[in-house]
This record gives sequence, structure tokens and C-alpha cells, in this order.
Amino acid sequence: MKNKHTSLLLTISLALNVILGAFIIYTHFFEAPPTAVTDMKEAGIYGPDSVEIIEGDATIAAAGITLQNTIIKGNLTLAETIADGKVDLLNVTVEGTTLVQGGGEESIVLENALINHLHICKEEGKVKVNLKGSTLIGKVTLEGKAALETTAITGEGGIKELLVAEGAEAEFNGLYPLINIAGGDVKATLLNGKIDKLVVAKGSSKCLLSLAQDTELGLLEAGEALELAGEGLVKEILINSPGLTRLAGKINLLKAGGKGIFLEIDKSTTDTLVVEPSDGTVMI
Repeated sequence: MKNKHTSLLLTISLALNVILGAFIIYTHFFEAPPTAVTDMKEAGIYGPDSVEIIEGDATIAAAGITLQNTIIKGNLTLAETIADGKVDLLNVTVEGTTLVQGGGEESIVLENALINHLHICKEEGKVKVNLKGSTLIGKVTLEGKAALETTAITGEGGIKELLVAEGAEAEFNGLYPLINIAGGDVKATLLNGKIDKLVVAKGSSKCLLSLAQDTELGLLEAGEALELAGEGLVKEILINSPGLTRLAGKINLLKAGGKGIFLEIDKSTTDTLVVEPSDGTVMI
């Protein structure tokens, strides 16, 4: 009788061990991973140590959030509720549009990020976006008051194209291959670094461009009369639109041609001035 009880206990023990082992194997290899958080409302770190994919859109709605190691197939919104708080995107890829509606003057940091389109559109106050590491952005659209920093970019990172919308007030630190001014009443300042090419589109009137000392602008294409201030260097300026254009700073080459162009260059040091043949007149 005793042997029968012992045998029964052994059988039960073995069965329990088999069940427990099966449960451990199942949970380890087959259990569904936790669902990615797409609506981040509380401060903290979101995203795994490896890589996580969000198939749709995501929203960051509070300050003090770090989103890491995440691929977002849709859009990412940094909401107004961030206020002037800080948000970090670390190793984040956004295939749609990244909307920056909140943040303060030292708050939005993109490190080793891959962003298709960054749209800065905070309605009240100024926001600063700081790019670090290998961060690469295909296009930036800038509205309102904003500052961009690219001085901590490494390797092939940076911004391929930057569009400044009507009425924007923009500050730039770092290197920029192309900036397009696509609206009037824009105030754009290069505080440090270099812009390879800056284009002021036709119809973008009353724009003020400022270049701080020791900054450089490779080519300025002025499709509209404007004011250039500061002590920076401009290697070449092309002007072909009527109106009064005021120029300051150091200019290597200034080309002008067209009807009704008025140039005020007494505050600038211009090495070479070329008035191109045209049916109009250029007044200096």
C-alpha cells in the first residue's frame, strides 16, 4: 500500500513538473510581446532595449518623456500639453510626419533619429530642436518661433532641406545645405555655422536675414527685395527682383539685373559688383 502511495506521488510530481516546464517554455518563446504604447501621457522612458515597431501613429503628450528604439510607421505628434517641457527621441525612426506642437527653448532633443518630415508648428512661445549624433531629417518645415541646433551632428547626419513659412522667426546654429524662405515677414538669423544656399522665393517680401560674426552663407538667391544684416560673410548674392534691398556684412560677389532694383550697400563691404545686362535699371 505504501508503494502505491509513493508511486502516485511520483506520478503527480512528474506531471506537475511537465506542466510547469511547458508553461515556462510557452511563455518564453510563444507569449505575445507587450503592446507598444502609442499615447504617452506620463513622464518616463518608453520603448524597449531592442527595437519596437508602431504600425500607426503615436503621441507624446507630457514633458519628461524619453522615447527610444522605436520605429513609427505613421505620424508622431509632440502635443501642446508638453508646454515648455523636455522630450528626448533616442534611436527613433518616424516614416510619416513628426509634428512639434510643444516644447521650450531647450527641450526637444533628437539623437540618432531618422525623421522623414519634421514640422515645427508651436502656436505660442519659442521651441528649440536640438539634433545630435547621426540624426538625419529629410525635410523641416518651420512655422512660428523656433530655433534649430545641428552643432552636435556627426557623420552623414543633418537636415537635407529646410522650409521657413510666412511670418516665422527662426534661429539657426550649425551647418545647413539648403534653406528656402517660402513666405513674407520672415526673420531668420544664423547665430553660428554655415548655410550653403538660401533661397528667398518670389512673393516673400519684407524678410530680414541676419548673419552673426564669423558665420558664412555660400549663395543667396533673392527672388524678392530683402534686408541683410549682421557681420557675416556672403560669398555670392543674386538679385533680380524690383524693390529696395539693403545689404550689410562682407560680400564677395554681388550680381544684380532687372527692372527697378535699388541697392543700399553702404553698410556692406562688397568685393565685386556685377550689374548684368537687362532692359531695366539698377540704382545703387
